[in-house]
Amino acid sequence: MPVGTSTRRRRAGLDRRTILYLAAALVALGVAERGARVLVSRHVLATAGARWIWAPGAMERSEPVAFYAVRDFELDTPPEHAYVHVLADEAYILHLNGRRVGSGAYFARAPLDTYALDRALRPGWNRVAVELRSGRGAGGLLLALFADGERDPLVMSGEDWRIFGETAGVVDGTRPFADGEPALVWQSPPHGGWGAPRLAPERATFDRAVAAHQGRLDPLVLEPRAGSPVAEGGAQGSSDFGREVTGYLLLRGLERAPRRMRVEIGLGSADDETLDVVLAAGQTAWSSAEVRTLRYVSAPDLPEGSPSVIPVDSAFAAEDARRASLRRRGVFGVDPPHELRFDQ
Repeated sequence: MPVGTSTRRRRAGLDRRTILYLAAALVALGVAERGARVLVSRHVLATAGARWIWAPGAMERSEPVAFYAVRDFELDTPPEHAYVHVLADEAYILHLNGRRVGSGAYFARAPLDTYALDRALRPGWNRVAVELRSGRGAGGLLLALFADGERDPLVMSGEDWRIFGETAGVVDGTRPFADGEPALVWQSPPHGGWGAPRLAPERATFDRAVAAHQGRLDPLVLEPRAGSPVAEGGAQGSSDFGREVTGYLLLRGLERAPRRMRVEIGLGSADDETLDVVLAAGQTAWSSAEVRTLRYVSAPDLPEGSPSVIPVDSAFAAEDARRASLRRRGVFGVDPPHELRFDQ
């Protein structure tokens, strides 16, 4: 055998072994990295092992989505005091046992939203249901629920959650948990652009923000001004509240509305905002996840009398306005484009 041929074969054998060694080393590094991430997540971060989850297939579609992430759990003796940490990209509305707990929208380096759950848990069956929204399809939910004084969470986001694309029976718990599809699980934090979750001051729950200052058990709802449904110079489908109001925008009677709508809100100035409203299947009412200040609401697809506003106290409104300003700064301080595209 020629010397050159033998040398080439030895080199080929070495190259194959080198590739195998490198592949094995990369696998080992990957396992070690994942193990380190899990250890950090469980023992260092406030979310104590929770993982980022989302709806399967949403990344492939790359289109606006709205759905629910759900977790059922049982408690023999519920704690009197508990709290929940939650963070979602792009927006969420959190419900526990049919009650709206809180809501919010993501901005760069956003901290965890923390809510007190005093006497919110019950003996036996409980359900956490999170309405999630993303204008680009991709996103993530991170959640951990703790009994006060305990290190290990009662519930945390992970592979034991279910995803529902339809609204009926999800929040109130009449839809069986087994009907949902398994959640898509990303990695444990710190992960991607979300980084390591960090704590922030506790946020007021929905009940405290919208009802406490009114002295009522049910939230007050503000309706558009009677007899003047269209603002001066406004488009068809406009509603005028007659004055500046601040709170959660509420749209009702959406049985025949398209699953995606363009809704314009504001004070009738150049700073008016366009909301990309995406509904889950069967959803007949929609609420903004953040507080808005507005006078006019305009959308040709809204039924008459649909828009209303649930007012909140001034301190809560100021905090939501501060968070919204952080999000509008965009990447590297450059404001994102305001135009929305509707391809339907």
